[in-house]
Amino acid sequence: MNFCDSGSDLQVVNFILQTIDPSNSVMRKACFQSSMTTFKEVVRVYPMVAVNESWTRLAVGDVIGEVNNASIRVYDMQRYQD
Repeated sequence: MNFCDSGSDLQVVNFILQTIDPSNSVMRKACFQSSMTTFKEVVRVYPMVAVNESWTRLAVGDVIGEVNNASIRVYDMQRYQD
């Protein structure tokens, strides 16, 4: 994965979230384990991505930009839990 711009990190996160969305049970069943493994790796490798201890919130910050203009998106992971 290459987080070379601030939009690509969101694309990766959104893609992974789509694979574990509870509204698509077939895809979720097929992808859940590998998607969670991928999330863990993304969190480990990229400092702009973080989760809380219980994996209920995922935060993705801007890769580049001024500190005063940075944005952080927080995702509710509870809806994606098994």
